[in-house]
Amino acid sequence: GYIEAVAKEIFDWIDVMSGYVFNLSHSACYAINAYNTAYLKTHHPIEFYTCLLKYADCAIDPDREVEDIINDMKLRNIAIEAPLLSAGNKDFQINNDHILYGLRYIKGIGDGTISDVIEYLTPTKDFNEFMLQCLNRGVNSRTVEGLINSGATRHFGLQRTHQRKLYELVQQLSKKELSILKAQLESGNDRPLDHIIQFSVLDGAMSNRIPKLQL
Repeated sequence: GYIEAVAKEIFDWIDVMSGYVFNLSHSACYAINAYNTAYLKTHHPIEFYTCLLKYADCAIDPDREVEDIINDMKLRNIAIEAPLLSAGNKDFQINNDHILYGLRYIKGIGDGTISDVIEYLTPTKDFNEFMLQCLNRGVNSRTVEGLINSGATRHFGLQRTHQRKLYELVQQLSKKELSILKAQLESGNDRPLDHIIQFSVLDGAMSNRIPKLQL
């Protein structure tokens, strides 16, 4: 510890500083903000948490901030829906009685790629068209895998494991085979992607390269 004289001197510094560091007007502003925040969190929780998530980027560690907010939501039984590519929402947004995850917060997608994702991939109607756009636009593998793994492409009606295996298969194709595949997709061939690759790209040969897919 410290002798009484030193302790008193330190306390006097704190006492003097409190007169201008945290004065009455400052305290009043904090009180009003605290009241408004508590009211919104209690009576409008969906809107409140959506705003918190939207501005999580302002935190020192945005990823940790999002995680903490979502954990707090779970304690209050507030649902957050997995991202959905067809919704085209860059940030978190309200969707009926729950919150829809923002596309740019998916691992592998950031501010540098989100605009292209929304412009070129959101309008796609099925997995074949989605894959064609990925090939034509040179979408990197981290982005494609991030969309598939997060469940954002679930509206195509294919299981996540099925989509992953199809994408892995496409990645194994040579440049010539990719060229043939793109031509097939651009022609409007609506057969399942693995069938197109097996019977139109590989001409039925090397069937061992086609993974066994479960619908």
